[in-house]
Amino acid sequence: MMNFRQVAQLGLSILHAFKSHLHEPAYLLVTAAVSGALTVLGFAPFYFYLVPFATLLVLYWLLDQSSTPGQAGWVGLSFGLGMYAAGLSWMVGTLHDFGEMPSWLAYISTIMLCLYLASFTAAATWLVVYTRSLWFLPVAWGMADWLRSWICSGFPWLTMGYSQVPSSVLSSYLPVMGVYGLSIIVVAMAALIFYMLRFRGHRRWINALSALVIAGIAMTLHHITWTTQIGAPVSVALLQGNISQQTKWSVEQSKQIILSYLDLLDQADARVVVLPETAFPIYRSQAMGKTRGKLLGLASEKQADILIGMLDWQDGAEGRKKFNAVVNYGISGLQIQHKVHLVPFGEFIPLPLLFAPMYAYWFHMPHNDFSVGKRQPLFSLGQAEVAISICYDDLFGGDLAEYARNADYLVSVSNGAWFGKSAGLEQYLQFSQARAIENQKIIVRASNNGVTAFIDKTGEVIKRAPKDERYILRHRVQPYHGSTFYNLWQDTLFWGLELIGFITLIARLWIVKKNSQNHSTCV
Repeated sequence: MMNFRQVAQLGLSILHAFKSHLHEPAYLLVTAAVSGALTVLGFAPFYFYLVPFATLLVLYWLLDQSSTPGQAGWVGLSFGLGMYAAGLSWMVGTLHDFGEMPSWLAYISTIMLCLYLASFTAAATWLVVYTRSLWFLPVAWGMADWLRSWICSGFPWLTMGYSQVPSSVLSSYLPVMGVYGLSIIVVAMAALIFYMLRFRGHRRWINALSALVIAGIAMTLHHITWTTQIGAPVSVALLQGNISQQTKWSVEQSKQIILSYLDLLDQADARVVVLPETAFPIYRSQAMGKTRGKLLGLASEKQADILIGMLDWQDGAEGRKKFNAVVNYGISGLQIQHKVHLVPFGEFIPLPLLFAPMYAYWFHMPHNDFSVGKRQPLFSLGQAEVAISICYDDLFGGDLAEYARNADYLVSVSNGAWFGKSAGLEQYLQFSQARAIENQKIIVRASNNGVTAFIDKTGEVIKRAPKDERYILRHRVQPYHGSTFYNLWQDTLFWGLELIGFITLIARLWIVKKNSQNHSTCV
């Protein structure tokens, strides 16, 4: 049997052997992919927010070892591919189980999506090595995260800033600069740690001091009171119907689904009752007669506002448009909000000339022809002004912050059945947690099968319903008055950091080029 000393010697030998090969391209790429996959531990459902600093530290080291910009691009692609493949593996099940896509195509489609998302990471790492400006990676990474949220309506999943939500002290930057600004902060902190380990003497202490300044600002921001309590708490009930996605859009089952939710409504005694996204699988125009009468009767009897997710349509100059909507049937009167941000491929087909054939033969998602809605006034529910967010709207913090500026609390509805039992449910919850911190107001979140929850303004979950159960979750919600810096200015500070970074990079390159020309002239 080996003793401790022999085990230690063996471990050192393995590390030495590994290190001797680490400069080889294959080892660089494998190390980058593994580091990227481990980065997912910083996100929900794990919440190990320190892990991304370690994996980004490895990425910095790998980029420092990269001999060419091309090699750095491959390192970034491998890191991103590892991260997105580990974090989005649930998409295979979603495409196959609910989109009726063949298994082979579901795997290929998920891999292609991960490659697409990883290409943004690759572009960032290529740029910093091409310009010989490793310090520029936080700015490049922040821009890459933002671009992912914008192109083709955006898919901002696993944005680096979310890894600090809700428990890290760095999350206190959210009410100031949002999740994209926080992405810059996270990657910058990893850069400072890397330079602290790399340099000696005063340069090490300068980087250590810079890291302490960033942490000190975060602690200061943590103690700022952005919003204050106003009025009495409001009783809110969230209904989780736990309707199977396979039967949700069945015409034969629609009546039974509505009756199931009406039964839950009978049991929900609260001032505000919230049903999930498309809880009623019908159009608003179909919710007439007995259904509408029952809803209005319950609202009058309970003196409640009843917010229901359903479909809606409107006629316009371009013909009839279909919307994903939340409708209030309560005592505060009819109020409607349409979904503003649509899920690519799930609710609309991006680049239809390219992807429409896939829908025709291999992919069958119900209602993939929604139209983009417009922001309507806040819902007035009694004495409270309430912002409404429908599922994918939760991923766009700047837009929601501007809309919710004068809200007293936020309501978010979603249909988590698309995620099955995967980590996607918890990842979606983390987006809502970030929105609560950005706005410094409580978010009430109703989902079909989970995660139905009440989220405090600090991002902590106050209460949550068990997943995959028919359930009524109740809580008294405290309204808050006031606005955060992010409510007022959205991503202004993020763009300010980006502008400063790019100007600094251009200036540095210009100085280097000028010095090079002067040196050539002297020679």
